[in-house]
Amino acid sequence: MTPEEAIKKSKTGWWANHSSREIAEFQLQEPLLCMPFGDFHAAVERELGRPVFTHEFARPTALLAEMRKTNER
Repeated sequence: MTPEEAIKKSKTGWWANHSSREIAEFQLQEPLLCMPFGDFHAAVERELGRPVFTHEFARPTALLAEMRKTNER
């Protein structure tokens, strides 16, 4: 996705119609932020069931793996 595409997607408010799982899955796999960071952060915390420190977002694949493992239980 280009920066222009990310901005355009963000302006649609797409995350309002998706579950926290869908938000986290999408945004953790997309390097460019396509929504307000606070909403993204909250969705990841809901899915992991724990506080997530901002520095953890530097390793999105680790968060994604944890989320998938947590949801398998």
